[in-house]
Amino acid sequence: MIVTNNTFTTAAILTTRLNIKEMGQITTTLELPNEQATLNLGAHLGQLAQPKMIIYLYGTLGAGKTTLVRGFLQSMGYYGKVKSPTYTLVETYLELSPPIYHFDLYRLSNPEEVKYLGIQDYINNKEILLFEWPENGMGFLPKPSLKLTLSIVNEGRNAHLEATSLLGQKILYMHKHNHVYQNFNVH
Repeated sequence: MIVTNNTFTTAAILTTRLNIKEMGQITTTLELPNEQATLNLGAHLGQLAQPKMIIYLYGTLGAGKTTLVRGFLQSMGYYGKVKSPTYTLVETYLELSPPIYHFDLYRLSNPEEVKYLGIQDYINNKEILLFEWPENGMGFLPKPSLKLTLSIVNEGRNAHLEATSLLGQKILYMHKHNHVYQNFNVH
């Protein structure tokens, strides 16, 4: 039976929203066998991106955080060079909608140093914030929507995603239920 009236559509959307609220914490772990899989995950998260989204990116040096960000940015229409902002501390992508700010806090020696970056100046409820090495700024960063941890496993990577807000739950819910998994395996 196909129902096409607007009332049904609205009810289905409301039901989905209620289910997201009732689900509690959502996590997922993915196997990323190669660089392309890391780019694909970033691209899929970029396609689901929404204003006010904040992602913390954890992982050792070389784990693939910047590669994931490159896939994220490319899915939003940015095709320039994507570099880790290790020395500049922030790379801005104001031409994208919503604008994206990519922070790398690796070089911070004290979490209080975040105050001097003026992160509050980047927050206006439209942007997306991506933080590499957020543990170096704990206590001084805005609360994340998602925490994403990349770990090196043999020749590939594992990605563990954890929703930490209602927006994060919505993103992971859509990711888990609307994505055809190509080049990575779900656990």
